[in-house]
Amino acid sequence: MGKTLCKLAKKGELKEIAEAARTARFICKKCGRTAEDRKSLCSPVPVEEL
Repeated sequence: MGKTLCKLAKKGELKEIAEAARTARFICKKCGRTAEDRKSLCSPVPVEEL
C-alpha cells in the first residue's frame, strides 16, 4: 500500500482500508484509523503502547 489510509478514505477505497484494519498493530493519533503497517497512517502509535 503506497498511500495513507486518510488519502484512501478520501477516494472511497474502503476495501483497502478494511484489509489494513484486519490485523491492526498501529493506530493514528490524528484520525483513529488502524493498520498493520505504520506507513499506512499519518501519525502512527503502536496499539500496545495505549
